[in-house]
Amino acid sequence: MKRIFAFGCSFTKYHYPTWADIIISNGIYDESYNMGRSGAGNQYIVTKLWEANALYNFCETDTILIGWTYFGREDRYIEDSGWHTPGNSYQFLQNSMRAYNNYICENDFIWYNPLHFAMRDCMLITSTKLALQQLKVNIIDAQVCSYESFKDINHMKDTEMNRYPLGLDDVPFINGMYDNYLKTCLGSIVSSYQYPGLEDDTTRPSWTNDQMSFQNKIESHPLPIEHLKFVEDSFIGVNYDTRKWVHSWQDYIQQNSPIHYPLAYADNYNTNMGWSG
Repeated sequence: MKRIFAFGCSFTKYHYPTWADIIISNGIYDESYNMGRSGAGNQYIVTKLWEANALYNFCETDTILIGWTYFGREDRYIEDSGWHTPGNSYQFLQNSMRAYNNYICENDFIWYNPLHFAMRDCMLITSTKLALQQLKVNIIDAQVCSYESFKDINHMKDTEMNRYPLGLDDVPFINGMYDNYLKTCLGSIVSSYQYPGLEDDTTRPSWTNDQMSFQNKIESHPLPIEHLKFVEDSFIGVNYDTRKWVHSWQDYIQQNSPIHYPLAYADNYNTNMGWSG
């Protein structure tokens, strides 16, 4: 039996087909599961991956797709409400006090320590890849952003407050220790499609939903045809039917802009694989 499992954030499972869905559609599999989740960090990704292994017992005929995401995301399982995956933590910082049990952080800018996230996520990625190699599964992984960019940590600084703790200079050192393990099969998704002015490009479709205060936000996630290009540029041949399917989705979101999320497509997958939901 051939099975394929996908894990990642919104770049792996979204309101329309992603690189993972394209690879799944392009192959011949007896069972397929996309367990990605919007806003997920690498902690969630690894947790769901090992839950899936416990439930389905990965074996040599299985293919595992992983879209490793940004460092600096904090995932938390909350009883009675499930996983809370809010995305990049630095987008929500306030000048307020936080506590780690009996350790008090004077403000969010001390709590958000890039060195902590680098050490944690490098360990998660490395240990997971080494363990999967022991299971002899077929691993196809990608990075949302190039982990090389974490060696230039300027993008992690808040330009207005600029009050991050000491240790920033150590982030490149931590990443450098794990260089061999941070390399992925398919490279960086963001690097494959982003361009200057993307978030203001009115030729891209826009979207809205009932939970956001803004309306008609430009879609900055990779579009279906950009996911397709990423896959094809990674030397993975895509068959005619899959290409036609991707282009039909591209036409749909382009012609129906502004799109109201969620779209029915994302609900076609069971998002509650694993006991933690």
